[in-house]
Amino acid sequence: KARTNPAGILLISPESLESLLINSMGWLKQAFSSVAYIVIDEFHAFIGSERGVQLLSLLKRIDHVLGCQVNPIPRVALSATLGELEKVPEMLRPDKRLPCVTVTDSNSMATLQVQVKGYLERVIQNEEELQSSAEHDVCADIFRLCRGDSHLVFANSRKRTESIAATLSDMCEEQIVPNEFFPHHGSLAKELREVLESRLQKGNLPTTAVCTMTLELGIDFGKAKSVIQVTPPHSVSS
Repeated sequence: KARTNPAGILLISPESLESLLINSMGWLKQAFSSVAYIVIDEFHAFIGSERGVQLLSLLKRIDHVLGCQVNPIPRVALSATLGELEKVPEMLRPDKRLPCVTVTDSNSMATLQVQVKGYLERVIQNEEELQSSAEHDVCADIFRLCRGDSHLVFANSRKRTESIAATLSDMCEEQIVPNEFFPHHGSLAKELREVLESRLQKGNLPTTAVCTMTLELGIDFGKAKSVIQVTPPHSVSS
């Protein structure tokens, strides 16, 4: 139906957009002929990355295919975690063919509180000492601080995500309390991810998601009391 009578809003990834440019150029020219805006959600995830360069290249190609070099299609970038706003216009529209207006929320009364804590990794001589590792100490603090409310714990890898979530789940079992800690990453079964996302959205059960960046990208959830980052992120934007 969308191909026969294209209209409305198209949700698409850069990779799928590139596929259309390669395999369905004729349809794309027809379908995109009346595009009013191009909206880029989670824009911070594209900044300073190869995927961001790919996206800008695709947008340039779309302007060329549609003959919009003189009157380019306006671009809208959305993000809740952009730090250096003054750099956004250059990243969004390097050719500066359209003026850029930055819209910010100046009415927020939220106070940001940050705590940085370091852990010493001890030399482990045998399996009995595994419980004294730095990661176990991290999990003990997460368990103490996060039980009873909703939180997000970001780990930099799927392996660490699984490890931390499993340790926290074991701690719940040891304390004979309901498990509130669940992993979330792209390789996890869709059904398991959806159960966790539903818990976060409803907000009626205390839930801590131990996750990778996949939970941040386009997934709507309720209020989180705190956000914890285990080990430094790969980049400032992530």
